[in-house]
Amino acid sequence: MVFSELYRKKLQNLSFEIWVKDVNRAFSEVSGEDGLSDIVYLFLLIDCDTDTAIFEKIRKGLGLLRDHQKNFIFDELTDSVSELDIEAFLNCVVRQDFVLAVGLFRNFLYSEKVSVIDKFILYGELVSELDNAECFYIFTNNIIDIAASVLSNDLSVKGEVRFAVRILKMIIRDVGKYKDESQEVLDALYVQNEVWKMYYEEEISHRKKVLTESFNLKVNNAIKIGDYEKVIKLIGPYESEISGLLKKKLMFCRKRLANK
Repeated sequence: MVFSELYRKKLQNLSFEIWVKDVNRAFSEVSGEDGLSDIVYLFLLIDCDTDTAIFEKIRKGLGLLRDHQKNFIFDELTDSVSELDIEAFLNCVVRQDFVLAVGLFRNFLYSEKVSVIDKFILYGELVSELDNAECFYIFTNNIIDIAASVLSNDLSVKGEVRFAVRILKMIIRDVGKYKDESQEVLDALYVQNEVWKMYYEEEISHRKKVLTESFNLKVNNAIKIGDYEKVIKLIGPYESEISGLLKKKLMFCRKRLANK
């Protein structure tokens, strides 16, 4: 029970170190609940500063477990969501694990002890991984409420506000069912709120710069070889956000395809 001992050290604010050999041994010697419980403690020990080799070993070890064993681990973690570093956890799981961890994610998103930024980070991953599962819509309702709470609170910190806007804009773009509801929250609690007006303009300016830098080379290369469909697929969904030059290139590609 190596990791249970390290967890006790963590609770006592004592220094500890996780070794790759111990991770390998823990997964290779899993037998019954005791072995699985030690892996639960491992998840409570890792954070974003953990060596990436540890993440790789955990991911590989989880891949060797059966679904009922993973379910046991994720279920045990639901009682300790406030101690879980969600970014580190996400580094250790693969796509198929998301469905098994739905109960854990639900507790994480609804816990009052978890920071809103961590909730936004998790939801950002869920958007691409859970597709149109019923639980995904439950999470979307919840995250819209969280974003509304952040944007209506003048005491919210800048980082929370930026994340709230980013998440709402992502929902508007990717989740049609919630487009109008999300836009309403964004307009009423952000765009029209003078307290956040400066942050809003900064965020829009930053996003346009990022999108321009991200797409320029890809778009130019696609146009050179006449792959106009690729250009439309790349930047079409971001038409309302991209720069004027990219919009012109998008219109050019649409006309070329229309004239074929």
